Amino acid sequence: MYIETLWPIYLAALAMIIYLIVEKVRLARNTTRVRRFDFPKRWMPILEKNVPLYRKMPLNLQEHHQQLVMQFIEDKTFEACGGLSDITDEMKVTIAGNAVIPVLGRYSDMYRKVRTVLIYPSAFFNSKKKEDGVRLGEAWPNGTVILSWDATKHSARDVRDGFNVAIHEFAHQLDMDDGSANGVPTLDHGALYGPWAEVLSSEFAKLQATAAKGKKTVLDDYGATNPAEFFAVATETFFEKARTMERNHPELYERMRSYYRVDPARWNRLKKREPSVA
Repeated sequence: MYIETLWPIYLAALAMIIYLIVEKVRLARNTTRVRRFDFPKRWMPILEKNVPLYRKMPLNLQEHHQQLVMQFIEDKTFEACGGLSDITDEMKVTIAGNAVIPVLGRYSDMYRKVRTVLIYPSAFFNSKKKEDGVRLGEAWPNGTVILSWDATKHSARDVRDGFNVAIHEFAHQLDMDDGSANGVPTLDHGALYGPWAEVLSSEFAKLQATAAKGKKTVLDDYGATNPAEFFAVATETFFEKARTMERNHPELYERMRSYYRVDPARWNRLKKREPSVA
């Protein structure tokens, strides 16, 4: 009787072991496939100028970031829209360079559902309801991400405003990894969902209250729209205003740090960019 009671536990444990082995082999294969190539030197000035967060990272993360950028560009399709004449290296490197920041500490193929990045030259109308006004970016459950090139580039260059269009939209993709956009991405363990819900629900309510009063806060008040937007805004803030978020919202920062597995508050302060060797 005792053995029969434990049998489901044994099966679950075996399934988890098999999953971890398969995951390790798959990720190793992905990494090996990308690292056959060195990061193109012509891309480095683009990365340093348009992805200044890269310059704050410790060396080991910079090297990993480069590999993820190459993997992203290799795996995803970029399409020009809205009169954009061509897709340039600057567009690809800038978008990929910002998009992979949220997965630096997680699995390299967490954007496995993302197939296509549509790029408009500037702000565009909502693809489904034009009466909703213009958009700077959209993330669809089917794996499509739409970005305004102007907004993507300019928002990424300022790493102190807590606003980054690419990071925002790809945070939505992480949120939708489990099939729904509700501000709760797939967490590593079931025990983490309770603390996640407690902290993010509390912080979301606080932001709604301050936004209703017209008060400024570390988090952009767009995050008060709904839980999905709160998660995306919190992600932007976590990477671009890490020290301020840690100081003013320590519990939220800790939840983000635990999920993303990086600690940007410990990264170096942004230094003056030095010219890259061609």
